[in-house]
Amino acid sequence: MTTGSGAAQPMCVRVITMMRPLLRSFACVVAALTACAGGPVGRSVACEADVLSALGPGAVIGRFDVAFPATIVRVVTSDEALQFEHAGAQHQYPALLDSSLRAVFVESPRGEGVIVVRSELQS
Repeated sequence: MTTGSGAAQPMCVRVITMMRPLLRSFACVVAALTACAGGPVGRSVACEADVLSALGPGAVIGRFDVAFPATIVRVVTSDEALQFEHAGAQHQYPALLDSSLRAVFVESPRGEGVIVVRSELQS
């Protein structure tokens, strides 16, 4: 390879250079759709009642290292057994008849916490 200003670029560099605008556009679309989704993720909450308000009807059946105010960062939903990891420990909740289970991961100034919520299944 030559190093002059007119040097040929390897094919992979040209492909990556051409793909950058496409990848940036894709990232912008994903960010816009995520922001407009209207779900609970990203919502600030001041108490457990705010968490339930964001999720809909339900009851808190477990909490781990939760502090408020917090922001909902992730929600895992299961109509069967719910499993998740928090602070290096595995947690498992068995399936409940006519209920779904949600692990709501929140982030606060004190760190990450998890709230487990039982919600009635819609018929």
